[in-house]
Amino acid sequence: MGICVKLNNIILLLHQQKSEYSCIPMAVELVLKFIDKLQPEEFPIQTLWGNKNNGSFSDFDRRVIESVKFKHLFGNARGDSFPMQELFECIDHELKEERYVIVSLSNDQGGWHMFVIYAKDFKNDEYLAVSKNNHEDLYLSNVKFRIKQMKGTDILTYSIV
Repeated sequence: MGICVKLNNIILLLHQQKSEYSCIPMAVELVLKFIDKLQPEEFPIQTLWGNKNNGSFSDFDRRVIESVKFKHLFGNARGDSFPMQELFECIDHELKEERYVIVSLSNDQGGWHMFVIYAKDFKNDEYLAVSKNNHEDLYLSNVKFRIKQMKGTDILTYSIV
């Protein structure tokens, strides 16, 4: 397969997106749960966020939560000049360091949804990601393809402080 960071099925079962516009904090909480910084039944970040519909990854840039510092990267304008190769090298590096990457992807409804990249499939040169839509698990196996179609995207990475 390739590089893979562990997924915990119990955490996925118990985790959820609490409101229509809480997918950014939902993804942050999911990462914190995967790295044992939050309990599976806790939702403090989504609770504070509420149903805020004008948020972005910038809300978490340089923010420390449970000894984890988040960093917003690749906020560049999407388009033909987007540094695609740098983005993919960054994601590869994070996965090699056994860290998840939160990514913003367009959806079929014309909006955005956040996913957590947890693996690289070398056979297909693709990234695998997971997310939640309310209680429903969402899995993607074509993240790199989607990013290329979008002509770029931004990500959230993290480090333990």
